[in-house]
Amino acid sequence: MQYYEVIFPKQKSPIMNIFTYHSESKLNIGDGIIAKLRNKDFQGVVLREVKKPTFKTNPITEVFAEKLLSENQIKLFYYICEYYFSNPSRTINLFTPKKIEKLNTDKFPLTPTAQNSSEIQSIATNPPEFKLNTTQQEILDFLHQKEDKIHLIHGITGSGKTIIYLKRAEEIINQGKQVLILIPEISLTPQTIKIFKDYFNPDIISLHHSKLNPTEQLKEWIKIKNNQSKIIIGSRSSLFLPFQNLGLIIMDEEHDQAYKQEQNPRYHSRTILQWYQSNLKIQAIIGSATPSIETYVAALDAKKIIKHEILHRSQYQPIPHIKLIDLKDELKKGNKSQISEYLQAKIHSKLEKKEQVLILHNKRGFANQLTCTDCGFTLNCPRCSISLTLHKNFGTSHLNCHYCDYKCDTPAECPQCQSVSLKSIGTGIQKIYQELEELYPKAKIQRVDSDTTSGKNAHQEVYDSLKKAEFDIVIGTQMIATGLDISTISLVGVTNADIAINMPDFRASERAFQLLTQVSGRTGRGTDLGEVVIQTFNPEHPVLQAVQSNNLKNFFDTEIHFRKEFNYPPFNKLTKLTFSNTKVEKVSQEVKRVEKLLSDLGVGFKSAPALIDKKNNKFYHHILISSLNPGKFLSSLGLGPDWWVDRDPVNTI
Repeated sequence: MQYYEVIFPKQKSPIMNIFTYHSESKLNIGDGIIAKLRNKDFQGVVLREVKKPTFKTNPITEVFAEKLLSENQIKLFYYICEYYFSNPSRTINLFTPKKIEKLNTDKFPLTPTAQNSSEIQSIATNPPEFKLNTTQQEILDFLHQKEDKIHLIHGITGSGKTIIYLKRAEEIINQGKQVLILIPEISLTPQTIKIFKDYFNPDIISLHHSKLNPTEQLKEWIKIKNNQSKIIIGSRSSLFLPFQNLGLIIMDEEHDQAYKQEQNPRYHSRTILQWYQSNLKIQAIIGSATPSIETYVAALDAKKIIKHEILHRSQYQPIPHIKLIDLKDELKKGNKSQISEYLQAKIHSKLEKKEQVLILHNKRGFANQLTCTDCGFTLNCPRCSISLTLHKNFGTSHLNCHYCDYKCDTPAECPQCQSVSLKSIGTGIQKIYQELEELYPKAKIQRVDSDTTSGKNAHQEVYDSLKKAEFDIVIGTQMIATGLDISTISLVGVTNADIAINMPDFRASERAFQLLTQVSGRTGRGTDLGEVVIQTFNPEHPVLQAVQSNNLKNFFDTEIHFRKEFNYPPFNKLTKLTFSNTKVEKVSQEVKRVEKLLSDLGVGFKSAPALIDKKNNKFYHHILISSLNPGKFLSSLGLGPDWWVDRDPVNTI
């Protein structure tokens, strides 16, 4: 008789949810089994063999899939639970399909397919020819020499990083191995997907992202498990797919915040990539025009990350010319428009030449708030400590909370004093869109934000329309900052750069620099010089000066000095503890208890309510801990289910 610890993916309880069962026969680690839990059959996964327990155990009744998860996946499962202090019952769901009960049925068989070498040679049928420039070829040659290392390709926007990815992927799959290509938001980058599908046989490519329904996800999961997919393109959750012979991980736009999961388990894709590289001894390539400070500092030591720089565009096009517009001067001139006179003139000029314009405005809705000008009352969300955002659509309007999704009709009068003097304050993307329509009535304008691209194929449709020049002006939030390679975009306008810069977070400058540099890189990809107009109330700000001069090194040197001085990552490790409860008194009481314990232990921390301290009828409080090894003391804090632990947080507010 053998005894095994088993976990059930469908049981997402707040407790560990690991149980001991016995089996007459020997089982493999990772086997998919069926056993009774509370007199009902559930699919489970064998985690490890254990000694005979002192208590009575139930039998494992069936093995429905041998080695459902590999031993490497089980090792990674334990690593995530330990490093991120994550709940095992939630962590196991990273690795298993939602419809696990359908696995190995007649409709979804698990029958591994071994491809022979002659089949592998047919992976690229009539591919388009990509001629590498000298720098690209040198990087590709160097990748052959260091096949078990992490490489950073730090190339400016438009430098041709994707072609290096493609060529290196081809070499790896010709060896019979699988390649994972990570994209921060797969729905935002249809262009990358198209390049790979045009070059390789689409039958060996799997796409994995959250917009696939559970049945579609299951089909792709099985293709990868059966070794039928050689190239997997996906978002962060793709790291946990059942690879059979993974040989390369490529992480594009490494700096993007979307690589961090904000729900339990709160892992970062870069950390999981490092685990794969270290444990499987495979090659990993991370690429970005604006790498994170953590990666940039690590790459200063070639033993950690090998850095390759591309300082020119793939076809040696000139870097876009960037002009800063001081919005204070616009107000002095009496220009109340959100679009400066200079930017208006530039847009007009580009439209006359039949060229396309991209406008970035990183605020959803029409206006930030609705306020009574008689009594000062502002309509706030009843569930959150934030004002409601005004939205306008097709002649109607409503108020919406962007945190809990509360919605209500726009009132005709003030709820407090019954005045009809309600004024919208602040500027959302819908208001900019309306201004553009008034300024350029003949132009075809498209708005791109989460409100207009909720459909499954919406981003693909926008990209296709841009390629066909069906729009003259595209205005969008930050989702338009990456992934667009359209040669006819000759002008980028940023309506207010200060939105990104003035966040109360130590990473605010870094993120603003990344966003503005990335969106600036959307222009000038054809033969003509691209132009960028950035509007701001503070043109002397160091971030804007660095963006304008395209001087990433100076910006990073300044930022690194700041991080060292205040002991911020990457020179220290942070862990964020968050407590939430519907009663503010309970929050105060529990936070004080944990603060005292930390003080008694001599642990350095900072404590404050969340920036939005009430969301969906719950109050939130953060404790930010500075410690290289929080595991030494976290277990002694007595953190209940209302506490969250976020190791290496990307948001501290």
